[in-house]
Amino acid sequence: NFVADNRAKMENAVLVLGSATPKVTTFHAFEKINKVLFMQNRASGRLPEVSIVDMREDAINGKMSVFSNTLIDQIKKNIDNHEQTVLFLNKRGYTSMQLCTSCKHIIKCEHCDVPMTYHKGRDYLICHYCGHIQKKPIICPNCNEQTLMECGVGTEKCEAELKELFPDASVIRMDLDTTGMKNSHKEILERFEKDKIDIMIGTQMIAKGHDYPLVTLVGILNADALGAGSFYESNENAYQLITQSAGRAGRSDLKGRAIIQAYNVDSALMVSAIEQDYDNFYKSELKIRKVLEFPPYTNMAFIIFSSIQQHLSEEYAEKVYNLLKKTNMVVYSPSKPQISKLNDKYRIRIIVKHTNTKQFEENLTKVYMLMMKKLPKSVNMSIDVYKDEFGIL
Repeated sequence: NFVADNRAKMENAVLVLGSATPKVTTFHAFEKINKVLFMQNRASGRLPEVSIVDMREDAINGKMSVFSNTLIDQIKKNIDNHEQTVLFLNKRGYTSMQLCTSCKHIIKCEHCDVPMTYHKGRDYLICHYCGHIQKKPIICPNCNEQTLMECGVGTEKCEAELKELFPDASVIRMDLDTTGMKNSHKEILERFEKDKIDIMIGTQMIAKGHDYPLVTLVGILNADALGAGSFYESNENAYQLITQSAGRAGRSDLKGRAIIQAYNVDSALMVSAIEQDYDNFYKSELKIRKVLEFPPYTNMAFIIFSSIQQHLSEEYAEKVYNLLKKTNMVVYSPSKPQISKLNDKYRIRIIVKHTNTKQFEENLTKVYMLMMKKLPKSVNMSIDVYKDEFGIL
């Protein structure tokens, strides 16, 4: 948006941004200057019928399948009617992690502070952040007990379960593991359409930009996980993915249905997604951000220090923190981010906020230029900025 806005100004052109799920900060910026045009109807026809399944009932009843009975019945109906189904799960691999039931130890990457994901096809544990691969252990490395249990579910496991549930149906999977080869992304999509594959299971790469007339059912699995991150835009990203995924259904004359499987079915996020009501989501999200002082009500930056030597990350983070405290910005003391170690480097984060965009940029630039002269090569410093991209704040 920033690049498009500046290019439009250079060419003296009109900039039009279009989306069914715009960024909250972008929508707020244009709403303030009364430059929002609403389209009352979907460009390609009617919206799909969206419903939600409360997965807590399955958990109480001891049902272990990732698929609810409601979704299974609807998939069967689609197969019988020779219509296609798209299932969205934003987690690749077979299972999410290995947990020891004796000592509660989680098998983590030796280079990153994240659990290793099991990929059954390759029979390896893989780190989705640095790519480290290791054999799946039989014995817990912490307590030496044979009590390791696989937890969570990924697209690979879903594919296997679908083939068990519907042995006569054709199933295809689309994620980073199946699209790694050149042209494989395009080939999977072409095969799905031309061969009239019954079911496609995939990660967020299937959520938008695809238009298939025979897709009348979309299933969104483990929807709660989409908004479970600590980042302030987690709810927004979740709403966008749910809405965009649901929008793959019913893009022709055939009626579309979307089924969301979730545990927290009464959350504002889920209610807005079911009703396909961006305005309701936008207003509830603004209330939260105003109380917590997140964009669009302030500019915010994450200053991240990383080094193979943990004490150096902490030392330079403290130095920058003391410099920033002398400014008129709101500065939070150094702390560990959600992933505190990445590619063998220990990470420390400082969060800064300021409502004045010009002063915010000037302060950050001064600190950055100063630290570039003082930082040793063994310490990296990066600044992720979340600010008023259209100069309207």
